[in-house]
Amino acid sequence: MKKINLIIIGSLTSITFWLLESFIHLELDKVDRIELFPKDINELWMRSLIVILIMAMSFYAHISQTRERKIEREKSQLQEQLLDEHYNNMELILDTRIQTNLALNNFNYSVISIMDKIEDGEMLSEKEVSHLRTVGTAVQNKLNRLWG
Repeated sequence: MKKINLIIIGSLTSITFWLLESFIHLELDKVDRIELFPKDINELWMRSLIVILIMAMSFYAHISQTRERKIEREKSQLQEQLLDEHYNNMELILDTRIQTNLALNNFNYSVISIMDKIEDGEMLSEKEVSHLRTVGTAVQNKLNRLWG
């Protein structure tokens, strides 16, 4: 939306009103020349009051428009921040999923390796049993983080 300076529009409207009012009195009063500043104090007071009201409304509209733009700008910034947070959360979820998948694959490989040794009749060493416990604990922790 284009930025419209409502104060300038109000000023132009006030000037136009003043000139039109002068032409209307020229026609109605059947005088020889136009009076930009009327001699009648009541007429001058009424024109001035209307111009002041037009300018006051212009200032009010300008302030309201500026405030509305500021609110829209802040709203847009908040939406961008929210999208960034959602994106970061999605990256975290994907990273956690990848880590959990790797942990499960390592655990699966360790279990298959141990099952092959057992099927071949070999005994498990203390190191292999400790490794199996470590891998199992890591998988359990990853799953707890993922679902917790």
